[in-house]
Amino acid sequence: MATIALTAQNGRQITPHAGRCRNFLVKRIHDGSIGEWEKRALEKSETMCGSGDALPAALRDVDVLITAGIGPGLQARLARLGVQVIVTDVLLPDQAIAAWVAGALLARPVVSRDASRDCECQCGSGRHHEH
Repeated sequence: MATIALTAQNGRQITPHAGRCRNFLVKRIHDGSIGEWEKRALEKSETMCGSGDALPAALRDVDVLITAGIGPGLQARLARLGVQVIVTDVLLPDQAIAAWVAGALLARPVVSRDASRDCECQCGSGRHHEH
């Protein structure tokens, strides 16, 4: 079984800024059967940027995170927590899940930015912001 979360700040598309995202679409896949979409929302204080070395409670069962953008620091932290991160240009959730199930979701590399400009949590936002 795999639990896949997609960053979906607007509730409709896969969005960037995974570390600051508060709205996720989640699917559970078990023995080839794909479950229904679940919407999971985080409080502002629960974002991945603000969650320290753990996943936010609403995302603790997640095995895979699909996003349109994430910083290298957060990606490394999620890897240590056992979460596979896929950064993609596919923005439609149903298409991304279908491609992931087929093993065809193409991931693009995380681009490292100038560390002096990045948020201290390394979410990749390219600017400092409040947590």
